[in-house]
Amino acid sequence: TFSARDRILFRTDLDLTYDTSREALARIRDEIEALLRAHPNTWPDVVRVNITAFTASAIRVNILMWVHTTDF
Repeated sequence: TFSARDRILFRTDLDLTYDTSREALARIRDEIEALLRAHPNTWPDVVRVNITAFTASAIRVNILMWVHTTDF
């Protein structure tokens, strides 16, 4: 709908190479989530950073969060 909103969904994928170690992958995931949660415009209820796929060329990390703003 096009009604007034108090937040906007941000969703993107980050592809990491297969030579990324398991430890580095966990650290990257955790640090992205921590950075997003620390930002003052992040809606605190929903911040997700998950490994969602193993593609032909990369490990896919999906990032989903709500941004507290009404301006696209």
